[in-house]
Amino acid sequence: MVVRKRNEGEFGSAMRSLGYWAYKGRDRGFISCPTCHRPIMQCPHCKGSLLLNKAMTMPDFIVARNWFYVEAKQGGESWDIKDFTPTQITVMNEHARKGGEGYLFLELGTGRAPAGRSAWLVPWSMWLVIQEEMLQNGQSSLRFEQTARSRMPLAKYTLQNFELEWKDGGWTIPSSHVFWLTGKTR
Repeated sequence: MVVRKRNEGEFGSAMRSLGYWAYKGRDRGFISCPTCHRPIMQCPHCKGSLLLNKAMTMPDFIVARNWFYVEAKQGGESWDIKDFTPTQITVMNEHARKGGEGYLFLELGTGRAPAGRSAWLVPWSMWLVIQEEMLQNGQSSLRFEQTARSRMPLAKYTLQNFELEWKDGGWTIPSSHVFWLTGKTR
């Protein structure tokens, strides 16, 4: 039988009661039987120990005060701004209604970043305003680049305040982005 450390349970409870999110990393332990879930201490064939290493390289706990929801979308040269399922909309809106933060992460383009692809991180509440304005103007898509025939708005202008930067092989949030200015996610 696996004995849990009492202090770890008490610490997790204390953090959750203060409104923190607490994730407890798995400690070392034995492989468990998939049927009865009892630990198997020894291999039945070679008699070697089945004690596992810690599951992840991390401390006992990760504790966070705030978390946020992100709905990630992608498009090639254009993206339909209504590309959300009813469940995605409900979950994001309900989280926002309860005071939680939410974001739309959008990546457009088919080439290599940063010249052939761009990304934006838009606060959900601001995205809803942008989306509504676009729909009222008869616009239902955003384009990555302008074409001769397209009258769709370009994402780089519509979402210019929310653009991410490509650095060291990945997207990063610039220091001037509203993400850092809200005070909730610092």
